[in-house]
Amino acid sequence: MAIDKLTDKKHWEDAYVDIDFAKEKKTSEVYKWITHNLPKTISNESSFEVGIFPARFSAIFGDLGYEINGIDRIEAVGTSMKHWLEKENYKVGDLICDDFFTYDYNKKYKVVSSFGFIEHFKNFEEVIKIQADLVADNGYIIIEVPNFKGRIQNVLKKMLDKKNLDVHYVPSMNFNKWEKVLKEHQFEIVAKDYLGSFSFQTYSQKRNFFQKALISFIQKRRFFIKKYILKGVSKHHSPMMIMIAKKV
Repeated sequence: MAIDKLTDKKHWEDAYVDIDFAKEKKTSEVYKWITHNLPKTISNESSFEVGIFPARFSAIFGDLGYEINGIDRIEAVGTSMKHWLEKENYKVGDLICDDFFTYDYNKKYKVVSSFGFIEHFKNFEEVIKIQADLVADNGYIIIEVPNFKGRIQNVLKKMLDKKNLDVHYVPSMNFNKWEKVLKEHQFEIVAKDYLGSFSFQTYSQKRNFFQKALISFIQKRRFFIKKYILKGVSKHHSPMMIMIAKKV
């Protein structure tokens, strides 16, 4: 399979310089959504996260009793990250430092997940298929990406965060396309949602005075914007989208 990717290994190594390992907060939208839609393990079942480093989201599966497994090209996946997970008393299985697309898998897992992964590939449908092939019978697949396709988010990204937008493939942010691939692989959709009230995250890049001023304006007035203008959850301004499906 030819990989049509928008990022490289150095991009992620730079992104994770001096990272502090931390669990996803139990009050976060992602944590509450997953623990609501995914049952706890009943027999020491395993989870597998694609692009697992730094395991912030895999810790959620650990809290549900699943053994934590995953793959990433960041070397610390099997050293400092593994030590942190073990220190947190999670059950830890295989933490693989290798390429997701070329590694020779010999297991299937109860839960296979990716968070902010598929949108970095133009042939994202193929990426979903590989993830789906790792799911055991009656197991689950979870896919999460940022919602840069939403009208409000997309306009703001184009105006103020173009460098970040350029390493994300916006057409991949489409529930209907995910669902089509998964149904072809004998999955049924359990839940799909946009998550979170309005927020706008940016990444370091060169900006002009107008861009800096507008970002500052949004950040300073974000609570007013969320309460009176961009209210609640919406496909147009919520920052995340997520789906869980079961292999039947």
